[in-house]
Amino acid sequence: MKYLFLLMTLYAGSLIAATEEEHTIHWCESLGGVYKRADVKLTDGTFPDYITDEYIIEVDRAHKWYEGIGQSLHYAHVHGDRKPMLALIVFDEKDQKFVDRAISLGNSICPKIKVVIIKGIQ
Repeated sequence: MKYLFLLMTLYAGSLIAATEEEHTIHWCESLGGVYKRADVKLTDGTFPDYITDEYIIEVDRAHKWYEGIGQSLHYAHVHGDRKPMLALIVFDEKDQKFVDRAISLGNSICPKIKVVIIKGIQ
């Protein structure tokens, strides 16, 4: 029974990751670009989700806002000439508290970080 639970947990985790990547691809393409994670490898070996002329972008589900802020700040620091952006995938009004937290923290520690919302597709 333990193994069945572990297998179901791993499967559910892979569905979540695929869904997050699908949102990232769709959103990046809506900006007029093509999502190619492997093409945006930074000098330290990390991979931001997307780069524009102005921003270096991390896309995460709203409840992972704290990870996304750290990643976007790190990517901007390593890249050097792009501003950090965090795009949060929001599915319903319950996710708004995570957006509010990200904006509040971003405003207090790094006013140049931009937080945007991606409407989640269920």
